[in-house]
Amino acid sequence: MTKKQHYVPQFYLRNFTSDDNKLWVFDRVKEEYYFRTPKEVCYEKYLYETPWKDEESKL
Repeated sequence: MTKKQHYVPQFYLRNFTSDDNKLWVFDRVKEEYYFRTPKEVCYEKYLYETPWKDEESKL
């Protein structure tokens, strides 16, 4: 299973990066700005995974 799954594709985010391949991110909860790479933003763990319970593993 893939752990980090992006809801905004990384190739799209790369278009907004600076020369050092980082982009500005604003944390609305903390109200802070910081630099991050596209790999570090816009993802959730196991976002598109479907839990299969009580099913055969071959499916």
